[in-house]
Amino acid sequence: MVVAFAAGGAADRIARLLQPRLADFLGQPVLVENRGGGAGLLALQALAAAPPDGTTLLLDDASLLISSLLHAGGEPSPVQLAGLGAVAETPLILAVPAASGIADAAGFLGLARMAEAPLPYGSGGVGSVGHVAGALLAARQGLALDHVPYRGGGGIQRDLATGQLAAGFVGSASLGPMVEAGRILPLASSHPGGAGWRGALPGFDALGLQGIEALGWHGVFTAAEAPRDLRLTLTAALGAATADPELHRILGGFGARPLQPDAGHFSQHLAAAEDSLRGLVREAGLAPRA
Repeated sequence: MVVAFAAGGAADRIARLLQPRLADFLGQPVLVENRGGGAGLLALQALAAAPPDGTTLLLDDASLLISSLLHAGGEPSPVQLAGLGAVAETPLILAVPAASGIADAAGFLGLARMAEAPLPYGSGGVGSVGHVAGALLAARQGLALDHVPYRGGGGIQRDLATGQLAAGFVGSASLGPMVEAGRILPLASSHPGGAGWRGALPGFDALGLQGIEALGWHGVFTAAEAPRDLRLTLTAALGAATADPELHRILGGFGARPLQPDAGHFSQHLAAAEDSLRGLVREAGLAPRA
């Protein structure tokens, strides 16, 4: 299973939770390989280069759709892959260094408006969900923000904790240890209703970021040429994994929610989402490819 982000982030955390459960269902080892970079494009290239027999999987989030709009290249569009299903709903969290003195979303907006220089914010790469969220925030609120791309959430958390970043957009599934250690403070969540890391957080509507909610998912793909019977087996394996009560308990502790994968519904969702994302990308001032 190729993971589209570096170790330590939400995608990596979800993949490591799925790994032993998939192996048990399939009766064979499942390897996890992190291919962070390009907000999913490097991982997509790895899948495209592998034999299209269904033995290579890709775990990614909505960044895969966004980056495919921003980067020209010979890679297949995500909607041309075989989507096996969404496996987790993972809120995107706006977080700041706990030592920053910022107490809430309004405090962050106030700081950004008064700052003499653009505030640096981290995301999982150019074309990631966090990148679009930050660019939309800047456009809608008239803020000066400086995007700093990373290969995954682990690096963002590290630089938030040390104060090198003023803010970061990270998946809720990876935030726990740094929040528990009192080094990172979550301010707002993309999840509808504001549910976030270990309890209620203000929703992104407090930041003027309506429209981001539908991007908070992680899904699994394989090659479209993979045998249909194998694709059905893989979807069943993912469903058995996400039904595990222990996985529910772990992800639920960070505001994430396992999903029962449905390949047909997922493919329809991807096709519709790719169209709607073009509007968000343009509003954010990010130029999509023709």
